[in-house]
Formats: sequence, structure tokens, C-alpha cells
Amino acid sequence: MPHTSLEQDTIVGVMAPPNSPLGGAMPSTDNLAGLSLAALEIGEEKKPVLVVGISGCTSSGKSLLASLLAQVFGGSVLMHQDSYFQPKALCPFTTFRNTKEDLPFMFKTMTNNETGEYFITSDGYATTNYHVTGPDTDCDQAIDFMSMLGMITRVIGTGILPDQIEPPGDPGLLLGHDSNPTAEFIKHSHDLSSYESLIQELRIHVSKKVRHHAASNIRNNQLGKYIQSPAMNGYAHGSIDLVDVTKMLPVICFIEGFLLFTDPTKPQTVAPIFDLDTEQRALHIQYQTIADLTHELAVTEPNDPFSVEAREEIEQEIWDKNLEAKTRMQAVMGLKLFLPTGKETAMERRFARSEYRDWPEGERAPGQMWKTGGYFESVAWKNFQRTHGWMARGDVVEDEKCGFVEEECMGVCVRPKLDAGIEETLRWAVEAVLCRLCREDVEPETEMEVSDIEEI
Repeated sequence: MPHTSLEQDTIVGVMAPPNSPLGGAMPSTDNLAGLSLAALEIGEEKKPVLVVGISGCTSSGKSLLASLLAQVFGGSVLMHQDSYFQPKALCPFTTFRNTKEDLPFMFKTMTNNETGEYFITSDGYATTNYHVTGPDTDCDQAIDFMSMLGMITRVIGTGILPDQIEPPGDPGLLLGHDSNPTAEFIKHSHDLSSYESLIQELRIHVSKKVRHHAASNIRNNQLGKYIQSPAMNGYAHGSIDLVDVTKMLPVICFIEGFLLFTDPTKPQTVAPIFDLDTEQRALHIQYQTIADLTHELAVTEPNDPFSVEAREEIEQEIWDKNLEAKTRMQAVMGLKLFLPTGKETAMERRFARSEYRDWPEGERAPGQMWKTGGYFESVAWKNFQRTHGWMARGDVVEDEKCGFVEEECMGVCVRPKLDAGIEETLRWAVEAVLCRLCREDVEPETEMEVSDIEEI
């Protein structure tokens, strides 16, 4: 992967690869005064990086929470898993039935299908009961984990999120035509103005906690793993209250997505040696081979069984390598947060969003069957239950106080309250991040001068 120029300013958005449904950058809203946001400067010792994964079902509040956390913890970077969808031509197929509420949209689709990615058939008994077959975009095979791992690795190595990455292949070629006019844009921009006072309150809370912990490190002659001592940043003398808190914080990379975590109880098959650049180059070749086979099957040798078999084998190889990349992603996440959300709440929130309402009031165009109630019921929700059952906790209840408890479910911090509101979820998440930042300080600092640093 060629290196792109890296700006000194902290980048809080990521350019989606052209093969994603986004196809563009998603800048994080940042219209609030910071804690004194200082970018990672050339010449400074590289700051440590904490990668925080935030996961949950569709419409569980992941992207809003990640955006708010990026505002509370200055100098953070933000990644959205929705930027890394595979082309739908590489997703496995699934079949589901429509719901009664889907019928008007189904009829629009059958008369004006703008995507051509789904097949709609009737069972012959009732004109209100249809079967829809098309790509499953709510499974692991639908995510480009290799590119995600590459971007996370770049952040860990530099403290900065590049604004673009090299795509693995042209989705237009994969689909058998020159361009992909149906690429949709999934919005992750949030108006955070109503949360301004809450953000400022939590920034003050973070500042006090970090300063207190830094002072404790100085008294105990410790070097923080994540919280940097003032002496390391040129403040060996003077009041710790004058130190820029952001300089003491690590670079925090918040990643939100619906398929971030893997079940640790299942056997994982990974190669003993894994070179990211080599694997990405190999995937690039495989994508091009699939593009060639797609063209061959569509133009020169339609339905050739050998080409069909070869394409299926390469698809499986791509899926396997991407699953290996997902497994390796687990090791680089220093904190995992999970937001349990009930089915009814998730459905209500999902279909209240503009992208799931019909055009022109909304953004759902005929043919986008993954935006229907039937797809949610039979595919999205069932896949979520199947892939996240290992995190089910019997003590997560609706009226539980949403306070942070330093307890993990097989490596994941699960929010203790079902369907919690965003304010209490944000407070819980801030405490979880602070707990992780402040608990891993074990290395002695032998040369630190602390005599002239005032305690809080």
C-alpha cells in the first residue's frame, strides 16, 4: 500500500475506499471549544495509542456515542466500519420474506428497480407474500476487515489517521460494468450542538481525573502506559494545573461498527506469520481475478462451470483472509464497549432514520431491499443474534442503573442497562475509557524530576 502524505493536524475523518457504500470522507463534527487540542507534533516523542472498539446492533447509538467521545477526549480519531463494506457482488446471498409494511415499497421496486441487486419472486399463493433474494450485507463476509486492520495499524504506528487508502479493486468491474451508479451514502454526521454543555462537563471531569492520575504517577515515580507524565512533555517544573491535558492523553482511536468483535470461545485459525502489506497485495490480485472472471462469465463464456467454480473458490479465499484480519483486529483493541439494545428499540430507531424512508421524504430508492422491514427481521436481526449471543448477559435489564463497573464479559465491557439513553451511555463510556487509561501504570521512571512539580 503506498504511503500518503500525513498532515500534522489531527484528522478525525476517514476517506472511505471507493468500493464502499460511502465513497467519501466522513468528517467528525467539531464546532466546540476543545480542551486545548494539540496535534501530534514533529519532533515530539510519539504518543501512545489506545484503540477503543464500540459495537452493538443496528441503530444502537454506536456512531453518535463515538462522535461524542471524540469530542470529550481531545485529539482523538474516529473510524466507521460502514466505510469498509465489500462490493455487494462479493457478499453471500440470502433469502427473506417481506413484511406487510414493505408491500408499497416492493411494488415500487418491481416497477422501477434502480439497483438490480435483488430478485423478487412470489410463492404463487398470495400476492402479498414475496421472497427476496440478494446480498447479505450484515455478515462478516460483507466487511473489508483487511483494509480496516491496515488503517488501524497506520494509526497505531503514526498517531494519525490517513485521509485515504488504496482500494482493493473497482466494484464496477466486479459487478460487470464500468461504473457503479447505485453507490449510496450512509450518513454519520451528527448535530452535537444540543450536547455542548454535557461535553464541556465531561471534558472538565476528564481533565481532573487525568491531572490527578498524572500527579499520582509523579509521586510514585511511575511512567504511565497511556497517561503521559508532565516531565515527558517539557513540564518538569511548575504547576501540573498548567499542563495541557491533551498532551498527557494518548491518541485515542474510536472505531464503531456492528461487526467488530469475535467470539473468543470459538477456535480461531490464523497463520503464524501475517504480513499486512503482503496480504493486501495478494487480495488486490484476487479482486482483479474475480473482475476478470465476472467479465468472462457475462460476456465471453456465460455460465462456464469452470469459471463459476474458480470464482467461488477465490471468493472463499477472500472471505477467509478477511476473517483472519478480523481476528487479528481483536488484539489491537485496548478497550471494547458493547451497547445492548432490544429488537423493538433497534427497529424503531432504524426506520426513523431518513435513509430508511422512501424518497423524496427519505433516501430509500426502489431496489434497496436491505432497507426493508423483512430484511431487518430475517437477516439483520437474526445475524446479530447469531454473532453476538456469546455476549448475552442475564443481568442486563431495562431499569438498571447505567453506572460503570470494572467487569468484562470475555474481554468486552457490556453496558449494564438495556436501551439506555445517550447521556447515561456517554457517562458510562467515559468512565470505561478513563478506567482503562489510568489502570495500566507499572513501569518505573528513574530520571523524572518531580521536586518542583506541585501536587493538585
